Amino acid sequence: MDFYISDQELDAMADMEDRLDCNISAGLDWGTNFGSFLRSNGFYVDSQRLVELLAEYLLPIMPINEIQDLANTLQSQIKERVEQGAFDQSQKSA
Repeated sequence: MDFYISDQELDAMADMEDRLDCNISAGLDWGTNFGSFLRSNGFYVDSQRLVELLAEYLLPIMPINEIQDLANTLQSQIKERVEQGAFDQSQKSA
C-alpha cells in the first residue's frame, strides 16, 4: 500500500497540531488531546456515508429504515461522548 502526503498536506497537519497544542501522531495513540481535536473539528460524520457503510453489511438482515435509525443513534451517542470528554486521555491519566 502506498501512502503519500504532499508537502502542503504535511504543513497543514503540523499547523493543526500546533493550533490544538497536541501531537496527533500515527497509529492507535492519537495523543492525549484527541477529544479536543474531535470537538474543534466539529466531529462531522457524513450521515449518508455512514448509512452506506452499515448497509453494505447489514442490508441482507435489516431493512434500510432500521439501518438509518441505527446510524442516527450511533452518531448521537458518539457526539454525546465527545462532548462529555470521553476521548480526553489527559483527564483519565490525571
